[in-house]
Amino acid sequence: MFPDRDTLIHALYASAVEIPAWVSFARRACEILRCDQAAVMIAPDEEAPVGSFANDRAIAVINALAADNVGSARDRSPLMLTTEDGAALILSVSGLRQSGGLIVLWREGKVARFEPETAAFLESLAEALRGALAIFYTHVDHVRQRALHDVALETSRIGVALVSVDGSLLIANAITQQFLDKKDGLLLVHNKLRAENAAETQALLDEIRRCALNQKPETNTGDYRPLAFTRRGQDLPLTAVVRPGPGYSPLPRPLQRTAILVLRDPAQQAPWPAEALARLFGLSPAEANLASELAKGASIDDASATLGISRNTARTQLKSIFLKTGINRQSDLIRVLLNSGASST
Repeated sequence: MFPDRDTLIHALYASAVEIPAWVSFARRACEILRCDQAAVMIAPDEEAPVGSFANDRAIAVINALAADNVGSARDRSPLMLTTEDGAALILSVSGLRQSGGLIVLWREGKVARFEPETAAFLESLAEALRGALAIFYTHVDHVRQRALHDVALETSRIGVALVSVDGSLLIANAITQQFLDKKDGLLLVHNKLRAENAAETQALLDEIRRCALNQKPETNTGDYRPLAFTRRGQDLPLTAVVRPGPGYSPLPRPLQRTAILVLRDPAQQAPWPAEALARLFGLSPAEANLASELAKGASIDDASATLGISRNTARTQLKSIFLKTGINRQSDLIRVLLNSGASST
């Protein structure tokens, strides 16, 4: 009755990584199973299912089912529920992380029903749904990890790029893109990295090639080479560290040889919000303002002038900061401030 089962299973797997997930599957399910709405929904244990379902009445039905524990993480044969608005056919399977999944079909109309053959067909998708849930959670983990890494790098003002063995840019975070857009130290020519002069370009490409060819199954953080790139109108260079690409295990060889480029701008002034320093170290507002200026590289005299206080007041506040942080020297204080989380706010 349903010769397109393989097509529907393929859509179930492939659309697990869509944003939003499973839209293509829902479209195909409506066509093949002759229903008005379809959805795949995540069913956290003892919570209402979560998913995209473009029908308010259908959502009300699903939430009612969840209240009766139909949406909990367990295996069930397809269940049909009829209302005055239509009929829902629901397949529930157990999944990962105390969460199950639902395939929900909805037909509009007071006399709407689902045939036993449709219920049997839906039940035959149970194993495919479990597989699709596994793909979905793996994809979600990768997306979350990348978002976490992006936040950490960008709030720390660190540029990161993945490049091929010939220096072609494959992936770059927002900080790297800003460096490249400014064409200050590094730039892209036909999507390949170039420096301001031929010697620095050759040194960069040589090191990229060496690192890419030295890519190992496991990531080797000890293999790296620092480089500096001349910049127009700047005394300080754009600094970089080149490393071999990510480990390619469990594959026997990398799909593509790559290198990692980590970029920093030593001339860039990091923000040191006084509010953050006050919260981190228990400082008063006045003490936090002084600490913020010192973290930016100001001397006591410069900081007192900027803040409009006397040198003696600044020194008194500095002694209080020493007492609260357990630090005895200004150089140690600067080191602690530079390594604190305040610069990432």
